[in-house]
Amino acid sequence: MVKPIFPIIDEPALLMNFSNRKIMCIADLHLGYEFLLAQKGVVIPFQVEEMKAKILDLVELTNPDDLIILGDIKHNIFNVLSSEWRGVTKLLEEISRKTRVQIVLGNHDANLNLLLPKNILVHSSKGFLIVDDDVKVGLVHGHAWPKLDLLQADYIITGHNHPVIEMRDELGGKWFEPVWLEVQWSKEKIVAPFAGNLGSRGASFSSEDSKNALVQIGNPKIIVMPAFNPLLGGVALNRPEINFLGPILSPNFVEKGTAKVKLLDGTFLGSLENCSRLVKQDK
Repeated sequence: MVKPIFPIIDEPALLMNFSNRKIMCIADLHLGYEFLLAQKGVVIPFQVEEMKAKILDLVELTNPDDLIILGDIKHNIFNVLSSEWRGVTKLLEEISRKTRVQIVLGNHDANLNLLLPKNILVHSSKGFLIVDDDVKVGLVHGHAWPKLDLLQADYIITGHNHPVIEMRDELGGKWFEPVWLEVQWSKEKIVAPFAGNLGSRGASFSSEDSKNALVQIGNPKIIVMPAFNPLLGGVALNRPEINFLGPILSPNFVEKGTAKVKLLDGTFLGSLENCSRLVKQDK
């Protein structure tokens, strides 16, 4: 099976090459995050124009048939200011003139339908599956349990965690670098939450349920995307006691020993254990 997924070097975006179409994928725009920073005394201009220009540049560079945004288009969940409203709508209108746009809803996307142009396809927070020849790719934001058929995929692409690596220099300066994270789960451990979906709702898990679920659940590579918005914080992978966000990355399911971490420029940092040695942790 040929790997169809390629991160774009030096960008928080990836390409998926299928037999009949090419898809670019990004996650976690969090438009309007600047207004939260302003409330904390950090005042910077609204970034929607810069964000739009960057996305359009990537669309021109890669010429995809579709752009899929994996959730959290906006940051404020309920109280959206009029400037944010116009900014989100304008950004999506202009991008959708250049390529088809699909959105998987994230946990910050309440009432997003009020801001969307009519030509944008919206998927629920449970995600959706792309099947192409012998390759299956599941796409989900990551805050909710995905549909069962996504667990049969070869790859699951998700956002939500904003993975970063904490860096420090000899003078004590500290900064964070966005990274790509690839992990796998223990197939046996993740069966239980889904076994009941195969029978009647509310039924207790039986050994037969679990056996059937084990057959239906695969062992996909889970690719966690860096946030597209560079202002955001995230989950520092080299901090002790990492707690990933979202059910499919629960420590009860994820095999951390399978993790692979790469910087946006493609530098392979190794495993999570190796990343923990990159900086000297605070005592």
